[in-house]
Amino acid sequence: TLDDNSRFASLISKDGHAHLFVIDKEKQIHYIEIAGNKVLDREMLGVADGPGLDAIEHPAGRFLVVAGDKMFIRSKGDKWQEIKGNRCQRFLTVGDDLLCAFIANGEDIGGPKRTDWTVGWFILIPVVLWSNVYADKLVLAQESENGWTIRAVFDPETKLSARSDFVAGSDRHGALHFLYLASGKNSWFIVAFG
Repeated sequence: TLDDNSRFASLISKDGHAHLFVIDKEKQIHYIEIAGNKVLDREMLGVADGPGLDAIEHPAGRFLVVAGDKMFIRSKGDKWQEIKGNRCQRFLTVGDDLLCAFIANGEDIGGPKRTDWTVGWFILIPVVLWSNVYADKLVLAQESENGWTIRAVFDPETKLSARSDFVAGSDRHGALHFLYLASGKNSWFIVAFG
């Protein structure tokens, strides 16, 4: 069943078939292939854990889909295979190269360290808490025979963390475009008798 939190991705493959990917409210990943007015294939791929859904055909006849922390690949005539250890969130192509973008843990990629503060009042007592964290970064990786090779880290020197709701795309000239939010995690609170 679908609800407002359901996610959809679709593509038209080189052979003219429509491919629809849906994550329902139970987090199940559904795949449907349509040619004209006929449903050619319908399967459940697995269960997604985490945000995001993206799909691509690259090269012709080979499909990749990322759903949360899962990646599935299928070549024409084969069955879907789950790839363990997925970090990709969005797919991009430049020429014959397949790229993926994702938010990498700052500690894993040597991101700069920063101090996040939480400040507030608990009744009449001032409270100050802090934590030292590594800034998470938006990363661009290229598909290779050995998996995905990191090619770029965006804003590697800033202490702000990139957020996972980024937008990525490529234009007809092969230029890549990214739009993302980066921030820290400072906060404040007040607790009083009411």
